[in-house]
Amino acid sequence: MNDHESEASNMITWGTAPELVVQSLLEQGVNINQAEKLVARFQEERVLMIVKRGYRRLFLGGVVGVLSAVFIGLIMGRHWPVGGFHSSRGVGILLGFLAGGFFWSLWKMMDGRRDLMRPETVRDNLGSKYSSFF
Repeated sequence: MNDHESEASNMITWGTAPELVVQSLLEQGVNINQAEKLVARFQEERVLMIVKRGYRRLFLGGVVGVLSAVFIGLIMGRHWPVGGFHSSRGVGILLGFLAGGFFWSLWKMMDGRRDLMRPETVRDNLGSKYSSFF
């Protein structure tokens, strides 16, 4: 891969508009047909990366959501007797963290659904290893 191809691939990965990438390639001396083909190929690779991230987000969100819900149910069942809720401060803090985990999982699942439903409209940065994982 040439330097200009590598730079164009990075620009697409980081979410730069395809028109700007084509313009950049033209300024570097690449002809219009080759520039458009390169950008189209890099766009297809980007869509595949977004779809892959969408599946990962759905799976991760589902696992965290189910585990959070199960642990919330177990704690509430153990600490919620018929007469009312009797709890210690530690149980309340744990329930807060589990509820936060549950809502985080819903957020990730919504992001994953967006990534799978309309990957071509996502303008997120895919360059960072953390942004593409979570």
